[in-house]
Amino acid sequence: TPPILDGYHNFKGTTGTTSKSGAGLYIHDHLNPVPRNNLSFKYYEKDKEEFESIWIEITSDHNPNAIIASIYRHPSQSNEKFLSQLEKTLSKVKKEKNKLIILTGDFNQNLLKYGDDSTVNKSLNPMTENNYQPCITGSTRMVYLNTHIKIPMI
Repeated sequence: TPPILDGYHNFKGTTGTTSKSGAGLYIHDHLNPVPRNNLSFKYYEKDKEEFESIWIEITSDHNPNAIIASIYRHPSQSNEKFLSQLEKTLSKVKKEKNKLIILTGDFNQNLLKYGDDSTVNKSLNPMTENNYQPCITGSTRMVYLNTHIKIPMI
């Protein structure tokens, strides 16, 4: 169970099939979150593929609304259904006008290999084709001796 944080709405999120999986967001109390269930997705196929997301919209009277996603793709052998679902969802989001769109999450891929690894290219291309830019440009996790990888997508 996610912890309760003072000053924040109750945790909004999904659970995966393991204790280390799922996607979620904590939203500060002064913000007005609206669940965007029409954008959220969850998929599980044993030993093949698993992913989930949660999307919310923060409404504002004085600024453009913000749509925020938390997306998690489990490490797996395939990500074809994930990419298909992500592309469908991004095409829906593209129709939203005058809103700030923020994608966050963990795709469980070494994004530093973009350009050199076709699987990573396929994962990032839907974002770059829709004009989303990664904000994290360096390694975020060190695995093995001095091997740096970039896992999250923000």
